[in-house]
Amino acid sequence: AAPSSLDLELPRGYAVGDAVIMKCDFNHDNGSVVAGDRGEVIGPSPTEPTTRVLCKFPSPSWLSAPLKLPVRIFDLEYELPGGFRVGDTVINKGNFNGESGSVADGDRGEVIGRSTIEPKTRVLCKFPKHSRLRVPPSELELELPGEFRVGDIVFYKGDLKNKHGSVADGDRGEVIGPSWNERKTKVLCKFPNFSSLHAAPSSLDLELPRGYAVGDAVIMKCDFNHDNGSVVAGDRGEV
Repeated sequence: AAPSSLDLELPRGYAVGDAVIMKCDFNHDNGSVVAGDRGEVIGPSPTEPTTRVLCKFPSPSWLSAPLKLPVRIFDLEYELPGGFRVGDTVINKGNFNGESGSVADGDRGEVIGRSTIEPKTRVLCKFPKHSRLRVPPSELELELPGEFRVGDIVFYKGDLKNKHGSVADGDRGEVIGPSWNERKTKVLCKFPNFSSLHAAPSSLDLELPRGYAVGDAVIMKCDFNHDNGSVVAGDRGEV
């Protein structure tokens, strides 16, 4: 076969066109990238081809061409369809029953890798009753640290000011996604004076319905029975 008809096998199963994310900062003669930067695999590395792949990243404003860097495979992670990553905790939307297992609406699972079937449109997940389910991203919701979800309304605890913006104690904001750089420990929020704040869950209070807050003393207005127990009208409790 002519060389143009052959594809070189890249290390660790990477392929040209794979979307990748830097796991750490990397400095090279051609340029630098930082943890969280998104790139694309474009071919074999000209140096150390068994442990590196050549990737392109968006260029700084002062460069006209993309950065092309030979990155170590262990410094990269796949960005899966829907922006998911291996290790993400997800919540299933819908019900599925098959010979290999079942998944119910609301079941929590974990993203474990790329789907071997339809890898551009599905991710491989494991659930309590299904060990390997290939799921379209539209049927998954990412569970963020602190069990927050995109769209949650939150109040900030503390004060913060830097070159990117400011947020004061009690400011009301919204969870808009996972943190770019500290995905396992922070969530991305927007506030009136801070459009992209990477916040630790401990610095946020979730806004509850009807203006309730954690610690509020409450009284039952009626009897209530639940699988976990029962209360009657007049019983006192705490949110």
